[in-house]
This record gives sequence, C-alpha cells and structure tokens, in this order.
Amino acid sequence: MDAVRRYLKAETNLLENIMLLMYLRSGQAPRSTEFFSLQCFNSPSTSRGIYIHNGSIMYVTRHSKARRVTNQEFQVARYLTQKDSNLLICYLTYVRPFTDMLQRVCYGRNQSRHLLFSSAESPENAWKVDILTKALKRLTKEVCGVGFGV
Repeated sequence: MDAVRRYLKAETNLLENIMLLMYLRSGQAPRSTEFFSLQCFNSPSTSRGIYIHNGSIMYVTRHSKARRVTNQEFQVARYLTQKDSNLLICYLTYVRPFTDMLQRVCYGRNQSRHLLFSSAESPENAWKVDILTKALKRLTKEVCGVGFGV
C-alpha cells in the first residue's frame, strides 16, 4: 500500500506539471474556471474538451460568462506543442487508466475521472485555482527568483 500511495502522489505531481504546461505553453492563458472544467471523456450531456487535430493535442475551453448577455458560449481552441502533446497522450493512455485501476483495486473507488484536473480521491470535483496558483508560484520562484500567481 505504501508503493501505491507513492505512485498516486507521483501521478498528482505529474498532473500538476501537465496543468502548468497546458496553462503556460498553449497561447493566452485560459480562465481557471473553464480550464479546470476540461473533460477527458464524453459524458451524457457534454463533450470532452481534449481533441487530436493534425497530430497535435488541442483543448477547447468554453466561456459561459458571455452567455448571460448573448445566450451563446464563447469557445477557444488552444494547441499544445508536439512534446507537450506526446506527454498528455502518454498520461491519458497509460498513467491515468493505471491510476484508476489502483484506486479501484486497492481502495474500492469505482468512479472514473471525467474531469482532467480532479483528484482520484474525489473525481467529481474539479481542482480549485489555489492548486494552479501554488504550482505557478513554485515554478516561477524556481525559474525567475520571484513567485507569480494567477
């Protein structure tokens, strides 16, 4: 069980790094509320937000803020670099299913995570902006000497 806990912690760290890559390296940074609502799988009422287009990963965020005024969603597609795309594909193909299997076998949690940024312990709840802020401050402090938040 100790090895399982270490693996799950490493998976969370990897997902935080993927979050930073997607946030920083795919054009203008998305709003955190839309960013954390990205889904990996289609659900009965919504489509996923991650797609493959011309060999690269793109993700689509849906801004519902304008819906109140225009009654339409504003959708933005952001593309990842080839290296970042490969990392996300490997994560979604190998790491995520293995983590879900560990949760099912070792902890009896039989829920799959539709949200990309959610914890294995509570898969129905998206991460909050403080996780992004902490990771961003840690990275920028390491690189720039000064921590920047969202």
